[in-house]
Amino acid sequence: MKKVFEIILVGLLIINTIKCGNSTSKENYKIVYQKQFGLTKITMCLVKDTNWIELKKIGHDLVENNTLAFAYFYTDSSKIKDLTKSNNALDALPGDGFIARYTVETGLEKNVNIYCVTEKPNGPVNIILLEQKNRKLKYYWYTYYVENYFDSKEIDDKMIEIAKQATYTNDGFTEVFFFNDKNNAPKLASDGGWGNNESQNSWNKKYGKYCVGYYSVGSGYSGEFTKGWK
Repeated sequence: MKKVFEIILVGLLIINTIKCGNSTSKENYKIVYQKQFGLTKITMCLVKDTNWIELKKIGHDLVENNTLAFAYFYTDSSKIKDLTKSNNALDALPGDGFIARYTVETGLEKNVNIYCVTEKPNGPVNIILLEQKNRKLKYYWYTYYVENYFDSKEIDDKMIEIAKQATYTNDGFTEVFFFNDKNNAPKLASDGGWGNNESQNSWNKKYGKYCVGYYSVGSGYSGEFTKGWK
């Protein structure tokens, strides 16, 4: 019985070693390294699409409700730490270079020290109000178009500054959306909300990939800004 157990254990160790060094490709992301350190699981992932909605989905799939699992996202493969050279979880955790990470406890968190700027557009960045609706002078919705958008702290700060000027009430809820595509930005319903015959989920599925900023006040949110609609 002991011999059988030893054979199984060796087999598991071999599988783990092979998995750590190889890359598993999918449409929007590629697992570059994935390694188990005791109870802690760390995944290094190279992504093409930095849309907040997509990163949340990928992160959720990678950690699989494991409270000791960490998924790190990169747009530059040269910044990914080689997990095969790490002997413990603490040494394997990256200090910087990742654009975001996902854990069960905190969900998706952007690395505030890095922005994934690939190419700045030719032209100034303008933030233009598309629509503003309200319901019962209590609930407010704003949509903006960010012309020539690129990912940077300066653009984030501009969106936050504009969002803070939105109308809100102490017992209501205000949401401010920023989109990088004017033609594909959604239309609000006549009395506010997610558009005629739309739900939050369907709205998100259609337009989430164009949303580059989201600011909410009320219902437990006190001026919270995220990269895209969470």
